[in-house]
Amino acid sequence: MLLKSFDTLSRLTDIVVTNCEKLGLASDGGGAVVEQKAGFWTGLNNCWLFAFSHYGNARSDDQRIREHHLHHLHNNVKAWADALEKYGLVNYELGLWEQDILEAIEVCLINTSVFAPSTTTATTTSISVDPPDNEDEGDDDSEDN
Repeated sequence: MLLKSFDTLSRLTDIVVTNCEKLGLASDGGGAVVEQKAGFWTGLNNCWLFAFSHYGNARSDDQRIREHHLHHLHNNVKAWADALEKYGLVNYELGLWEQDILEAIEVCLINTSVFAPSTTTATTTSISVDPPDNEDEGDDDSEDN
């Protein structure tokens, strides 16, 4: 369910970005219209932030958000922001909160790499108590004296 939610939110955001002008989201308008647009963008951005704050709550392994999903979403957010930039709709009240969303993705990536079983195993097995081989090179000169 969680993975499907991210997919749905991605498709919705893609439609919004692609049709920004047609939806009337690219122009300021006036008064009440600006408030409605601000409400729309705030709602969309908060959906993203809420989703990322719950990314670890998958009920099954096949619904878990993986690192490659997060990288894909990161690339999507960058592309959406690039497309919205010409309208001045990036990192403002009216528009996509690129910075906040990318920071949320980064937190998820950090948590994913910290808690991933393969990472934990690799960290545990990579600890070595033997000194590196190149440390013996300096000792040969002192023995010759």
